[in-house]
Amino acid sequence: SALAVHKLANEKKSLVNCFIGLCGVYDITEHYQWESERGLHEISPMGKAAIHMNHFDFYSPTKLLSKCNDQNIISFYPKVFLLHGIRDTTVP
Repeated sequence: SALAVHKLANEKKSLVNCFIGLCGVYDITEHYQWESERGLHEISPMGKAAIHMNHFDFYSPTKLLSKCNDQNIISFYPKVFLLHGIRDTTVP
């Protein structure tokens, strides 16, 4: 998972060569807001999966990577590819 990759990078252990995320929710806050606009947030597993809305950024790969400013830690990150189609209406 993205969180495991982030944790290993912070521990300066380079055990993963590459992380490829396929068609996932990469920014949980943004997706939860999109679900809320459609009235789906009440039944969405997003809140439960990330424990609580306060933890959305902690579990969002795009947020994890954008908050890391330490070049020494970044050097331990593997190559990261987040792939997503533009026609997906479930997870835009």
